[in-house]
Amino acid sequence: MCQVTNNLKLCSCETDIDELKDYWVYNRREEDKMQQILGLALFPMGLDKAISTNNKKRITRMLNQGNCFDFEVKPLDGDQLHLFFDTSGLDWHALVYYSFRFKNGKWQSFETEPLLMEEEHQTLFQGEIKNGLSRPIQNDDLKLQLGAN
Repeated sequence: MCQVTNNLKLCSCETDIDELKDYWVYNRREEDKMQQILGLALFPMGLDKAISTNNKKRITRMLNQGNCFDFEVKPLDGDQLHLFFDTSGLDWHALVYYSFRFKNGKWQSFETEPLLMEEEHQTLFQGEIKNGLSRPIQNDDLKLQLGAN
């Protein structure tokens, strides 16, 4: 299904995000930074547009209610938050990501490409996303839960 849950939590763990299935990155604009990064653009594939739109709305609502982070965040205008979800194990494989910008006192969804997130920004925080997506139970998982061989 890949819908964002209502109890998504952005944890400030000390883990390397490259080791995580789902992770987040919080960036702040740095005045003199202009970094060019070359690479292949990643586009969300296979995620239903209605689900994606619903996920953006749900995350935006939770961010603006102030109950997502496991620490106090004092965002400034222009701060960016990027959430990455690894959907491996489903019928299709893709890195699904959502980006948000703090503007005029609230978080707003916006479209960007992951290679651009550090072009003029510095990463301040990062960590693991807990309770991020409602993933369907895999057949092998269901068998284990039911005690079948």
